[in-house]
Amino acid sequence: AKAKGALVSSVTPGGPAEKAGILAGDIILSFDGKAVANSRSLPRIVAETDVGKKVPVTVWRKKKELTLTAE
Repeated sequence: AKAKGALVSSVTPGGPAEKAGILAGDIILSFDGKAVANSRSLPRIVAETDVGKKVPVTVWRKKKELTLTAE
């Protein structure tokens, strides 16, 4: 299968990703129901999201998909 998603290289302490439970090494597969094709596509998807909106974030971690909630 073709690789997809955005690799999380680091997480800012106290930032939205950390509060959502996202860890360095996770691969973000979808954000707010929108598929993340690669690392370049993620910032645009995030920027188009309303500030303060709670959104589901699907990540790949330790050979499993997890759905977390980011705000």
